[in-house]
Amino acid sequence: MNLWQRTFAYATACLVIGLAIVVFTHSFFEYANEPGMQGYITLFAFGLVFLNLGFVINRRFMLKTKPRPAINYLFSFVMVAPTLLWIFTKDEGLGESLFTFAATLLFAAFLGAYFGIRRGLVKRDDYLEKYYKENEDELPDELKRPHEDLSKN
Repeated sequence: MNLWQRTFAYATACLVIGLAIVVFTHSFFEYANEPGMQGYITLFAFGLVFLNLGFVINRRFMLKTKPRPAINYLFSFVMVAPTLLWIFTKDEGLGESLFTFAATLLFAAFLGAYFGIRRGLVKRDDYLEKYYKENEDELPDELKRPHEDLSKN
């Protein structure tokens, strides 16, 4: 089954979401370099955002297609790529925590993809099982063999 249209649509959606995240949150990047709880909370918040988005996109994609995990991980990377490009090309004040910030984003997106793939497969299998169960037709009475209704005596 050739699903390149759906794959292209999901990839562009991931890119647009990634760009939107950069546009709306680039002023918060500098807080990841702050010492103490403020830096950890900022890293955790960005990680949580990318984990949730990776989970949702990949779960939805797995509901609609056959399992192809490499594409799902590519979606997560495409979603993180604008942020990585932004932090590596502009001086956002990340300083020593540049690698930690990038690793957190990639780890969170790939972890979201992993759990999204697993949950999407479970939901798809449940849906298909229910679909086949509902559409399983029994033979009408007039098509059954007449000797099945006879007694064995």
